[in-house]
Amino acid sequence: GLGAVLCTPTACPPVWLWERYPDLAPVHPDGSKRMFGGRRHASLFHPAFREHALAITDALGRRFGHHPAVLGWQLDNEVGSYSSLDCSEAAQRAFQAWLKNEFGTVRRLNEEWGLIFWNQEMERFDQVPAPTIMPCPRSPQHVLAYNRFCHEGMAHFLLDQARTLRAHLPPSIFVVASATWPVLERLYARQRALRGCWVDSISVHHYPELLPDDGHPALHLALLRSLAPERPLRVLERQIGSSRSTAGGL
Repeated sequence: GLGAVLCTPTACPPVWLWERYPDLAPVHPDGSKRMFGGRRHASLFHPAFREHALAITDALGRRFGHHPAVLGWQLDNEVGSYSSLDCSEAAQRAFQAWLKNEFGTVRRLNEEWGLIFWNQEMERFDQVPAPTIMPCPRSPQHVLAYNRFCHEGMAHFLLDQARTLRAHLPPSIFVVASATWPVLERLYARQRALRGCWVDSISVHHYPELLPDDGHPALHLALLRSLAPERPLRVLERQIGSSRSTAGGL
C-alpha cells in the first residue's frame, strides 16, 4: 500500500487565530504588515503563535505518531521564504533579549557596532529597534545581527516542533524540517550542540526554475548535503517536466 508523509500546518495559521491576536502578523522592513492569506502570515516570534504551533504539533503527534501508513513528517513548509526578516513588535522584543545575551552590556554593543557615528548610541537594550527602512542606511553590524537573530529564531521554532513531535514517534519514522539553507544551517548546528537528533534527515524542495543559472541547482544540493553528510537526503518537492516553470508540462 501507499505510505504518507504528514506535515505540521504551522505555515498557514487559521483566520480565527489572526483575529484573536491583532499583532500576530510579521512586519516587513519597510513597515508594511503581511496580510492574512496564502501562508507565512504569522510571526514565528509571537509567544501565542508559538504556543498554538506546539499544541497542534503535539496533538498531531499523539493522533498519528504510530499510524502504520505514516512514513515520516515534515515540519512546517519553507520557513524563511518570502522574507526572512520580521520587524514586528514581538520579533523586536525577542531581538533585544537576544542582544543582551550576545553582548552582555550596552557599552559593548555601542562599541562593536560603532554607534557613536551619527549619535546612534543606545542606553538600554530595549531601545534597539528592528532594522526598518529609514532615510539613511542602518549600521551594517545592526543589519547583520538582525539577520542572524531571525535565522536562529526560525531554527529554534522548528527544533521545538521536532522535539515535541519526536516524543510520539517510533525511531523508524523520519523527520525533516522545511526551511531555507541559512535556517537549516543554524538548526543542525543547534541540534549538534544539544547532542540530539530530532531532525534526522535533510529535506530538498527542488525547483530549478528558481535557480536558473548554470551550476546553481548543483550548488544548492551540495550546500544541503553539507549540513549533515551522514543523514539521508529526501526530495519532498520537485519541479516536474523539462520546462523552467512549475506549470510546465508533465
